[in-house]
Amino acid sequence: MKSKNSNLITLTKHIFFPADFNLPSPELRGYQRLFSHLDQKSFCAFFLNDFMGTEASRSLWQGDKYTLQEAIQASAKSLTIDISFFNPDTRIPKALVHQSRFSDLLVISPLDAEAMQKLPGAFPDKFFEQSGCSVLLCPELEMGFEEVLVLFDYDLSCVNALKSFLNVFGRMASHKRITLLTVTPGEGTEIALEKYFVNFLQRTFSNVGITPIRRAGLMDLVFAQVKQAKRPPVLITGRHGLNILYNQSFKEQMLALDMSLFFSN
Repeated sequence: MKSKNSNLITLTKHIFFPADFNLPSPELRGYQRLFSHLDQKSFCAFFLNDFMGTEASRSLWQGDKYTLQEAIQASAKSLTIDISFFNPDTRIPKALVHQSRFSDLLVISPLDAEAMQKLPGAFPDKFFEQSGCSVLLCPELEMGFEEVLVLFDYDLSCVNALKSFLNVFGRMASHKRITLLTVTPGEGTEIALEKYFVNFLQRTFSNVGITPIRRAGLMDLVFAQVKQAKRPPVLITGRHGLNILYNQSFKEQMLALDMSLFFSN
């Protein structure tokens, strides 16, 4: 007799990350621990220097690139991590954007003050606006997160962000405290959408708190709520994540609060 679960398919989660964003080479043990709850996962590293600068500078970089790649491969082997490398034809302007569409999550970590200043300029122009997968900015992967805050502003990108977060972290986050930061609704359609969103959260998580916030000065109010959260927190947003990414003050507050940011377009 077949098991009820015999026909279920476990899909591999594809995690994408820049290997040369914040050198020295990334600490793969952090990736191993943060995603240890996933039964099937693979990691794909890419090199920002393949996409930035002139052809001459990229040519000079090749030797360093292969040295870094060998170091990462050796580390992955010792940790039994499934890893591949994205080595594109750099003549294709949107190669990195295209690759992101086949990933579940782009992870950028570790982050310190110097690394934060390089965002978003270290990536190709408009990359984050065009990315085909969600983005996780994390100061230190090994910290993980203890509380989840979700910013809901009635833009459907918020729904996409939450569903993407659950796709990757749902199993390990379902028991954590969730704080929904909901912007004061306007017309009737927003009230209905807020109700659906709250019901979805309450079906998924056992400990959900709801905090209404005003539209005026929205991001300042969001960070005021993050300050009250159990550390380290993660903030889930839709397109408002781009507002944080382009604002140096917000990025500095992220670091001060040990906050991770998970966002989708």
